[in-house]
Amino acid sequence: MDDANQRQMEGQIERLYAEEYEGCYRVAALVMPGLEGAVDDVVQEAFLSLCRNWDHVADPRSYLYGTVIRRSRDHVRGITRRRSLLERLVSAHGPPAAGGEGGGEGEGEGPSPIDLSALRPRHREAIVLHYYLDLPVDEVAALLDRPVGTIKTWLSRGRKELRPLLAARSPT
Repeated sequence: MDDANQRQMEGQIERLYAEEYEGCYRVAALVMPGLEGAVDDVVQEAFLSLCRNWDHVADPRSYLYGTVIRRSRDHVRGITRRRSLLERLVSAHGPPAAGGEGGGEGEGEGPSPIDLSALRPRHREAIVLHYYLDLPVDEVAALLDRPVGTIKTWLSRGRKELRPLLAARSPT
């Protein structure tokens, strides 16, 4: 890539960063509730991936949000695997000796008034993309690399999972 093209690409990425960083951050925070420490890393990794693949990306914004969703999902999946392994180890060998690290999970308030962690990850992703980012169902399907019918099902099931949460919050 020559210097002129390099500068043009850098300018486009800088504008995209200024316009989309906050939205990407919010999406990652909604997909990974309670994991605010990892959100910035996920978003930065998405921008780095965009830079590395710039020449092959047709729609940088869609690529960016899709990468944020996938990396957020991978991060949560990794934590779930580690927790599962830890639970198996503790059940087989007992808890660690006193004086170890106190691994309490933070209960920090996320940007959402509803705890979306109660939703299944796929349903949460579809809900965030469709309702939070106002993306049409077909664009959500493209970002998550799933058929439109699957996304509609996930949205329906996600709404069903949200009903009791919303009912518990509303005054009766």
